[in-house]
Amino acid sequence: MEAVLQVLEERRKVSHVAKSLGIIPTMLSRWVYEYEQYGDKAFTGNGVPVPNTELEIQRLQKRVDELQLENEILKKFQEYSKRWEKSNTPSSGKTPRSTP
Repeated sequence: MEAVLQVLEERRKVSHVAKSLGIIPTMLSRWVYEYEQYGDKAFTGNGVPVPNTELEIQRLQKRVDELQLENEILKKFQEYSKRWEKSNTPSSGKTPRSTP
């Protein structure tokens, strides 16, 4: 928390504060962002991360898109399978093709 306050209140550069603490600047930048978003709640001290709802929404949307595509493919396969079975039944006059 002190590192974040050095950046925000003392207007020190993230790179300088990070270097003095021996951490990478991107880590400190993330802490600053989380503090700006959640205030004191950003650092619970228990090792329990603050839920990032935006990332969770993006992750779930990606999964929904994947499942919709999978569902679409399965529906197309089902249609194809039904047409193939129908065209290869004895009543259609065709003989089933043998697969190698």
